[in-house]
Amino acid sequence: MKKDGMKNGRNESMRTAEIKGKTCDRESGVSNVIGVMMMLTIVIILAAMVSGFADGNMNVKTDLPSANLAVSAPYTDSGVVFIVENRGGDALSGRDCSIVTFIDDKQSTFMLSDLDCDKLAAGRKAFADTAKTQKLLGLTQSALNGFAETGKPMEVAIYHNPSNTLLYKSKIILGAKP
Repeated sequence: MKKDGMKNGRNESMRTAEIKGKTCDRESGVSNVIGVMMMLTIVIILAAMVSGFADGNMNVKTDLPSANLAVSAPYTDSGVVFIVENRGGDALSGRDCSIVTFIDDKQSTFMLSDLDCDKLAAGRKAFADTAKTQKLLGLTQSALNGFAETGKPMEVAIYHNPSNTLLYKSKIILGAKP
């Protein structure tokens, strides 16, 4: 059923072309090679991107500080005060360290710099007087004194925020001598 160059419903001139006297089939292999090359290119680009992201994340290094810290909240003549002492090790930036306290199911979070301490070097103390201690802990004066008189334990944790490292964690007794 061949009519005017039609074979199987297709135009014979669309299937073949004559190049320098030779007949070539236009449906042969060029598209397969290009398809495979495109897929390989995409895979190589994706592999390079994944490698770059993984390498970038692995090379992020923050110096981890090392400090021997002690925290106390002794009862003084003026009331309870809050003290953080660096007994040795690296100096800590007040803006880089957060202090989290738990007392009687009440959590409070503040920065080391809230203790008027820009840098806590080895052998130094950061100090909050009674009024500031009560404000930082979110307690009234009578509640703070009541906890100190009964020797209520307070959990304290100090974090180095840039490295997300826990530097200190302990339970201290409010009103106890350091």
